[in-house]
This record gives sequence, C-alpha cells and structure tokens, in this order.
Amino acid sequence: MSLRFLHFPKNKIDIMNQSNFNYYIAGTLIGSNNQMGNQFGISLFIKTIESNPEDYNTWLSVGEWLTQLVKKNIEYYLLGLSCLKKAFSINPECTKESHSYNNNLIDEKIWKNQTIASIDSLEIFKIKINTDLIILEFNRIQDVDFIKRLSESRDILFYEFLKYIIQNEENFEIRIAALKRIYYFKNQINLEEFFKELSQTQKIDDEPFFNLALYNINENWSNKLLNRTIIENISEPYANSQIKLDFELMKLFEEISYAFEYRHFKYFIKAKRYDKLYRSIRRSDIRVYKLQVRKVLNIDEELTEFGIKCLEKYVGIDNNL
Repeated sequence: MSLRFLHFPKNKIDIMNQSNFNYYIAGTLIGSNNQMGNQFGISLFIKTIESNPEDYNTWLSVGEWLTQLVKKNIEYYLLGLSCLKKAFSINPECTKESHSYNNNLIDEKIWKNQTIASIDSLEIFKIKINTDLIILEFNRIQDVDFIKRLSESRDILFYEFLKYIIQNEENFEIRIAALKRIYYFKNQINLEEFFKELSQTQKIDDEPFFNLALYNINENWSNKLLNRTIIENISEPYANSQIKLDFELMKLFEEISYAFEYRHFKYFIKAKRYDKLYRSIRRSDIRVYKLQVRKVLNIDEELTEFGIKCLEKYVGIDNNL
C-alpha cells in the first residue's frame, strides 16, 4: 500500500514525543496488504495510542490505512471506519486531512452504524512482537528508515533485532544504520560481550562507525577497544581545506538551510551558540554521524572550522556578522 494514503502530522515533534513518533512512522513503513504486516503495523500504532489515547493523528492514520484494505479484509475496513470516527470525535477539523473522507471511500450507511473505536477495538488485531517477526517483516521491506525509527524508540524490544542486522546484513547502509544506534541501549543492557565479539569480526568498511559507537558508549571496556587514531582523525578541524563541488554536502546543508533562514541562526553563529545549531540538526532528518564523517562536526559534535566554511558557502551565513 502506498504511504500517500497515510496521515503524517504537519508538526510531528510538537504533536507527540519522539519515541511515540518513531513507533508511528515505523507502523506506516511496515504497513502493507500482507496480513502479518498489517497486524505488525497495528501493533506499533497501538504503542503510540497507549501512551496518548487522545492523539487524533494516530487514530486518523490507522483509519486511513485500514479503510484502504476494503477489498482485502472487510473487518479491517470496518475497524478503519471506527478509527476515523474516533479521530473526528477528537478533532472535527481533521476531516479535511482524511483521504478516505474526501474521496468518497466511505459507505454512508455503514458509517452511520459504526461505533467510535477504542484501544480495546484494536487489541483483537494486535500480535506479540518478537525478534523473528521483526526480521521477517524487515526483510520484506528493506527500509533503512525502519531501522532508524525502531532503534531511536530506545525500546529494548528491538535490541536483538539491531544485533542481528549488524552481524548479518550485507547492505552497507542498513548495517551501519544499526551500528550507529546500538549504543542507545547502553543503559539498559551490557554491550561489552557483543562489541568484543564484533571487534574480532568487524568489516573494514564499518569504520569509522564501529569506533564511533565505542566512543559513544564511553565505558572502561569500550575505551580499551577504542582506536584513538580513528577518533582523532574525525576531530581534525580542516581549517585549510578547500570546499570543492560536493553534492552530498550541498544536500546536507540544503536540508538545514530552513533553520538558518527562519530561526535567526545568524545570531547563534555570531554568538558561537553551536548548541542551538546542534539541537536543530537533531530535530531534522540529518544525522550527526554524517556531519562528523564529512568533518563538518568533530567528535564532540561541535562545528569545525571546515564546518563553518561550509555554512558560509552553502547556507550563506557570514561568520563575521
């Protein structure tokens, strides 16, 4: 099923906390006409709804998704109508955002007889999420954003899945996405044994991300495994570097240019308030690791001199303002 039918909040971070938003997006990514995939997606949505039962965005998204399945499963369609009713009861204005409501996909007679959904209404479609199921569904979609969302939820339920991806996935981008985020779980589980094993089998291509993960864990055992040379290399300021035509850097700075234009970041650059810049990057879809590898940020997530040059070139920020 196309994601264009699903409802994405216009101001996602303001509407729900980051952890819930990650469940929300993961649910939309896993959704399909595959019954197991649908149940898995619903189960992820339920995690969001349980935290905030009056969030109309999630109810609307579940409703939009399920009503599209009318030809596959009439029970899903009816449940979808009930979810839409729930969303509309919380926020009547969201009818304007409903694809199903505005494209005559709702049978008026059936609509009148449908009750408003509750969490209990969804429970009958909920399934137990385990590592084998996550792997099965991920292998079907092979979407790197799914890795990012599940790991950034920091739910220990997904830890074994990330381990599996790091150890077995051949796709570099997907494997690295998991490796860069495994340290999120350092306060919930001891990562020492896993990383010691990984240090014996790691791929050359996994650098500098393997050492960045160790650096972010920042415990006695991880510091002993750490290759300081690699970390120090990332931290070099590159003051004398020439900025050549670099489409990847252009894309990175294009994505954060909005923040500079509309959030008065010229002031923050002048005042060297790089912490504000960092928080803006974290709220965007840009990953700090990408900026570190490209020498824009150092290992302490501070702008390098090269990074400031990039700001001047790609965003038009004058550091002498």
